[in-house]
Amino acid sequence: MGAININSIYKHIDEIRMFIDDNPLDVLAINKTKLDSSIPDAQVSLSGYICIRNDRTRFGDGVCIYIHNTITFSKIPELDCYDLETLSTRNPNSSPFLITACYRPPNTPDDFLDKFEEYLKLADSKYQEIYILGDMNCDTFSVPLGVHTRRFCDILNNYQLFQLINEPTRITENSETCIDLVITNKKDNVKVFGVYPLSISDHSFIYIIRKIGLSRGNPKVIVSRNLKSFDQTAFLLDLQNANWPSAIAVSDVNDFWSKWKDIFLQITSKHAPSRTVKVRNKTSP
Repeated sequence: MGAININSIYKHIDEIRMFIDDNPLDVLAINKTKLDSSIPDAQVSLSGYICIRNDRTRFGDGVCIYIHNTITFSKIPELDCYDLETLSTRNPNSSPFLITACYRPPNTPDDFLDKFEEYLKLADSKYQEIYILGDMNCDTFSVPLGVHTRRFCDILNNYQLFQLINEPTRITENSETCIDLVITNKKDNVKVFGVYPLSISDHSFIYIIRKIGLSRGNPKVIVSRNLKSFDQTAFLLDLQNANWPSAIAVSDVNDFWSKWKDIFLQITSKHAPSRTVKVRNKTSP
């Protein structure tokens, strides 16, 4: 899954489509979408993906999440706080986990972090595994940390959350900042994370690859013969002494085959009875 600050998805939708064609993702979170109800989903659609949106205005911010249509998910309205510009989904493939796209505009009121902490309190009480992706405009590279960034980091520590991105995500002629973040409480479940610069935005694309097990599926049922006490000599003797049907006495070949098979299977079941075995799949990686 990945995220990027795009500064108007409508203006860059063709470039995003080209990027997704070359880099298929399960989940793509976009900050600063600048969408409103006048722009239908069809105009910002990605082939093979479902788009869920939390719009502001065409001149404002907003967030959205593209989820591949092979993935089962559910939207969580109770966690979508308009003031925070968040959008949350629950992915029940494997054990359920929470994915949130979040955007904090620069120069937001001081109460933003209070509301963010309330959001984390609610999310932490309901989900054991949390992923928050987005531009928080809190530079974790600054030395010393700014006032808002320091408070932001304290909140993450209080909820035992980890910020994974450790490279600059926005580079200008005068600065290098790490403001596009991936936050999780299960960093051991993340296999790979990183930063990938894209020409379509002045922010780099951030991404993680989460470890995920595949379902084992239902066990196979196999019917076999129990040969533990099989006595070949006794088996052959019973076959020799069986009252086999005469081909001359039976005019229909299907009837003849049915009678012959019944006698043979009766003798076989006597010496090697059938047993049903369930074979379970190996644990998936």
